[in-house]
Amino acid sequence: MRPIDASELLDLSEYETARPRMQARVIELKRRRRVPVGRYLSFVFENRETVQFQIQEMCRVERIVDPEKIAEEVEVYNSLIPGPGELSATMMIEIEDREQIQPILDKLMGIDARDYVRLQVGAEAIPGVFEAGHSDEERGKISAVHFVRFPLTESARRAFRAADVWLIVDHPNEHARTRLSVPRAARGAPAPRWLPARLHAQARLGADVADAAARVVHPRPRRLPRRRVKTVPPGSAVGPRRCSPPASGEASN
Repeated sequence: MRPIDASELLDLSEYETARPRMQARVIELKRRRRVPVGRYLSFVFENRETVQFQIQEMCRVERIVDPEKIAEEVEVYNSLIPGPGELSATMMIEIEDREQIQPILDKLMGIDARDYVRLQVGAEAIPGVFEAGHSDEERGKISAVHFVRFPLTESARRAFRAADVWLIVDHPNEHARTRLSVPRAARGAPAPRWLPARLHAQARLGADVADAAARVVHPRPRRLPRRRVKTVPPGSAVGPRRCSPPASGEASN
């Protein structure tokens, strides 16, 4: 998927005029691309439109007009755009009960490590590759917002449209899975062009949260080279209530 170029951005005045229309479109887009898994986790699969919206919002909030500063924002947020053969997502830990926020976060410590989050494409498991720096097990710190990639192997890419695809969380304190698509033969209809077009029939469960999520600017991702393969799950959270201090793909065609 092609990265965002600074020349594609609107200036602050133009964006203020276009913002209501863009925001409404991205809210609906994120609603369709949001996948809840289990009791506390949801994943928003990113694409160019969701990332460009985040850049525009960050520039608006921080009143960034200097071309060099804008270029820095573009470079940082472009790390959310999936590379060839990848899916990328923002993983959010969403906890409604304020009294349970810290206990639940403590139980989910390490969720961004040791292959606890994976994409299952048929018989093949694709571990999530998390951006580092969003949790520290030794210090007992974990963010509620994480950034994760699923680099599909060649065989998984070939099988993707015809396979049974699941997003799985297999942490010692949280075990859940959500089906993203079913085999073509089981659907009895042509496979969708790409995953998020059918992202999760169960998405209606969290539709009320999706509007709030789409309106919040995600914290900046860290600068993570694409070639790094260290498995460290993401930590980003946007929901009806933010669960911790700030620490949301599409397969490329």
